[in-house]
Amino acid sequence: TDSDEYVSNFSFEWNKHATTQYGELSRRTFFEKTGLSKKDIDGKVVFDAGCGSGRFSDVVSQNCEKVVAADLSYSIDAAFSQLGSRSNVSFVQCDLLNLPFKPQVFDIAFSIGVLHHTRNPKEAAKQISQTIKSDGTMAIWVYAHWSEINEIGRFHRTFARWSYAASDVYRVFTTRLSNASLYKLIKALSFIFYLKQKNKFAYLFDLIFPSSNSADYEMWLLDTFDWYSPKYQYKLTYAEVMAWYNEFGFKQLEKLESPVAVRGRLRDRL
Repeated sequence: TDSDEYVSNFSFEWNKHATTQYGELSRRTFFEKTGLSKKDIDGKVVFDAGCGSGRFSDVVSQNCEKVVAADLSYSIDAAFSQLGSRSNVSFVQCDLLNLPFKPQVFDIAFSIGVLHHTRNPKEAAKQISQTIKSDGTMAIWVYAHWSEINEIGRFHRTFARWSYAASDVYRVFTTRLSNASLYKLIKALSFIFYLKQKNKFAYLFDLIFPSSNSADYEMWLLDTFDWYSPKYQYKLTYAEVMAWYNEFGFKQLEKLESPVAVRGRLRDRL
C-alpha cells in the first residue's frame, strides 16, 4: 500500500514505542488470547494479521516454520527493524480488508487487538479466514462490549460501562487531534499514572478520565494513547464473534477466558 490511510496513529505509536511491549508480557498475552501452545505452532506457517511493532511475531517465530507479519500502518517498519534479520519472518504492508494472499496458504492465522480498529471487523475476519488451509486454525481477540466484562480486577461490568461511556465522549475530540498533540496531552496527564501507583482508590479517576492500569509508565503512555487515538474502535460480544466463525465455516469453537477471545478450526473445504 502507498499510504497508512486511517491508521497513522498506529504508525506513530509503534515507531515511537517499537520495543515497549516486547518480552514476557507479550509471550503471556499471545498464549492467553489465542489459546494456542508452542506445540500448536511448531513447524507451522502462521499469519500475524495486524502485527503492529511485531511483538507477537517475535513470540511465534521462535517456534513456527514461518510467520508472515502484516499491517496497514507504517508500524511494519518498526517490526522489520526488530525482526528483519530472522529468516523465518516476512513482512507485508497491506489492508486486512484487501489481503494480497492466495487462498489457503496458512496453517494458523491470529489477530490480537486489531479487528476492532478496522472499518469492518467482520469483513476483515472473513478475509483472514480465507487465507487458512482446511482444518487450519484462526484465533482472534477484540475489545469486549461492557456486558462481557465480568469481575476482572477493578473492572467489573458497571465500572466498565461507565468508563467506556466517558472515554467515548473524549474520543469525539481526541481522534481529531494530531498524533503529536494527543501524545503531548496524555504526557501532561501523567500525574494520573503516579496517583494510581500510590493510592488504591485512584482507579476511580477512570470514571472521569479512563486510562491504562499498567504499572509501567511507558506502557501506560502507549496504552492510553492507543485507546484515544484510533478512528475506529468497536466493542464486541462473544455472540457476535462466534457467529462470524460459524458463518465462515469453522468448527470446534472455543470461547477463551480473556474477553473477547475466540479460537476455531476450519472445516474441510469442498
